Formats: sequence, C-alpha cells, structure tokens
Amino acid sequence: MIIKPGKRDKHHRDILIDKPRLIKAKKWDGKFQREPKGFFLIKVEDGWIKAGRIVKQKMVDVVYGRNARDIFYYLIRRGMISKLDTAAYLGRELTMAEYCLKNKKKYVQE
Repeated sequence: MIIKPGKRDKHHRDILIDKPRLIKAKKWDGKFQREPKGFFLIKVEDGWIKAGRIVKQKMVDVVYGRNARDIFYYLIRRGMISKLDTAAYLGRELTMAEYCLKNKKKYVQE
C-alpha cells in the first residue's frame, strides 16, 4: 500500500507500507529518572497556559502562551528539556492545558 500526502514538497512524500513489524508495547514499570534541567508545574491562569520550571526548589522560569505548541517548542529550543520522557509528558500536559483553556474547563496537572 502507498500513502500519498495531501501536499508535495521535500517533507511530504509517498510512503510505502509493506508488512511493517507489529510491536506490542509493554506495560510501563512506573520507574523514571528526574529531568536534570528541572521539573515543570503547569497551570491555566488569566487566559494563559503557564509552564514554570523548578530547579533546586526554586521557580527559575515561567514560559507562557495561548497554545501548547508554542510553549513546547520554546522549551526545546532553549534547552530546558533534556530527556525524551520529559518532552513526551510535557507535550501531553500542555495539550490538555490548551484544551481546558479553549473549552473553559478546569485544568489539573497529572
């Protein structure tokens, strides 16, 4: 099977799908290592999504915006995230915060 993209450029090309391996995800063991660059507290406040970075028990940065993508890519570009699991977690949390902001729902960080 070939999947054809909606637009064509150097980033969007036909993809051949020919019997890919199916890999069942294993249950997560619940273990993780702390992000060495600090952890994040996320909240929705006054019409903004705010991501505060905590280092050594002190909030050192607050990155804010109205959508998850802008905040997420800013954190990456500025080198505030070093671990993939942290990036995945923040992507999920920021997306939930954006949903709550747009739909006037209460956001609680998991």
